[in-house]
Amino acid sequence: AGTGRPTWFTDEVVRMVFGRRAAASVPSPLHEVLDGGGDGHPDVPHVLVGCRNEVFGLTLMDTFFASEEYSDALDKLGIDSRYRSVESDHWSVLGSSALGDALGEELDALRSRM
Repeated sequence: AGTGRPTWFTDEVVRMVFGRRAAASVPSPLHEVLDGGGDGHPDVPHVLVGCRNEVFGLTLMDTFFASEEYSDALDKLGIDSRYRSVESDHWSVLGSSALGDALGEELDALRSRM
């Protein structure tokens, strides 16, 4: 089927991490789930975080990693998944209060379901 999303970037990331030869045997969970597969995906809650102020307002990381679509596809597989967009950019998101607040809310929600 395919998602219509660019996959070359995620393919290159896998090649850089695992090497060209090994990358051929490392399936992308992103590609599998978005293409309707992903039967072996772990059934654990997922929180995918996007940045609203990514690269001059362009959400390139969300485009290449399809965060919102990935979350929706996981939900369709019965895997608890939420997408959160925070007011930050890629470079400072880890130290941002927006990320801390979003993760705190997600942890509270997870605790309330346990």
